[in-house]
This record gives sequence, structure tokens and C-alpha cells, in this order.
Amino acid sequence: ESAAENIIHICSTMDAHKLTTVQRNREELKTYVSVPKVTLSKVPKQQNSKFERTVFSIMSAIENKVKKFNVPELRTNERSEQPYRNWIEDVCAKGSGNRILMTYVENLRNYHIALNIADVSRVKDAQNYLKRYFQELDKSKFTEVDVSLLRLFEDMEKTMEDYMKIHGEPSNPKLDRIEEMIKRFHAEDNTSRGILFTKTRESTLALEAWIKETDGLKDKITAARITGTGGEGKLH
Repeated sequence: ESAAENIIHICSTMDAHKLTTVQRNREELKTYVSVPKVTLSKVPKQQNSKFERTVFSIMSAIENKVKKFNVPELRTNERSEQPYRNWIEDVCAKGSGNRILMTYVENLRNYHIALNIADVSRVKDAQNYLKRYFQELDKSKFTEVDVSLLRLFEDMEKTMEDYMKIHGEPSNPKLDRIEEMIKRFHAEDNTSRGILFTKTRESTLALEAWIKETDGLKDKITAARITGTGGEGKLH
């Protein structure tokens, strides 16, 4: 529906009265325009990672506090999915005057975002996002609830630091596949340009950092970040 509305808006801007697609003479059309090639790549999904388990544990503890405020029903198996984000927005709309509830929900929002960052990028980037969030909070206005939530994060941070000292940064199949594709395209034509689309502003920042810190990419690829106003981002 949104795509259709966007097309209508573009047509009205161009003062176009008719939108036409080619049905006949398609082969002839191909001689005048380049036809994009679509290839789908399947990658294995990361299952029950240490970071996910640790974040889920914290979110579960916070959710138990939130449930006492008579909020809409929550499906905890969707913590990294869009329905969970919708639930957060719903709770915010109905409980905006409750300082304690909003504190809990904002923490859940940021852990949800961190899960999405870890899904498309590195655990390191997800942790850095959470660290920035807690560092930017005004500590002079902290209540006991804020202090307890900060301690939860600090315990999680220590747990992950200890884990990664032993096991290193967990591999992400999505990043491995993207790196392989970028290197292949660059080897075929080192003057080529590409756009890497991602869902959120935060993941755009994470992917930019990943490219600039990855051997084999940082010396060959100049990444520039472009983010949209609606939350979607793309990386050039």
C-alpha cells in the first residue's frame, strides 16, 4: 500500500496522467535498458547465541516488572521482531505519564534495537550501541529503578567481555556472505559502486563501522552512510 501511494505521488509530481508498463516488445526493450539481475542468497540463522541469551535474560526480568502496570499482552518469543517494537510503541502511547513504566520500556526498546544490530552486524556493535545509550543518560536524575537497570547492563557487559576474551567475536553468517559478495564484485570491477540496504539507522552505523574495520574491505571500499527519516537506512 505504501509503495502504491509513493508511485501515485511521483506521478502527480511529474504531472503524469498515465502509468504504462511494457507487455509486448520486451526483448526489444532489453536492448535499450539494462535489466537488473536478482539473486537470493540463503544464509544460516544464528541460533541461541551467548549475546542473545544474555539479553533475553535481562529483557525477561524487565518484562516481569512491566507486566505489573496492566499493559497489553506481550509475546516474548518476538523480542527481536517488529511485533515487539509495535508492542513497545503501544505501551508508550498508553502509559506516557508513568515515569517508572517509561524507564522500563525505554530499556526494552534499546535491548530490542541491540538484538537487531547483532543480527545484521557484530555483537561488538550491539554492545557499543547499548554502552552509548547508558553513557548518555543523565545520572543526576537517576532513581532506584535507573540504578538497578544500569547494574543489569553492567553485569551483561562484563559477562560478554569475559566470554569474548575466550571465544572472540562470534561470526555472523550474514556478514560473511556480504563480505564475500563485495570482494567478488570489487575483483571483477574495482570501479563499481554499490548500495547496501539495511532496516534501521542503528544497523547502518554498525555496518559502516564493520566495513571500516574489516581487513580486505577497509583498504578497498570507501563507505558513506545515508539514512532516511523513516528509520530505514542504506550504506553506499
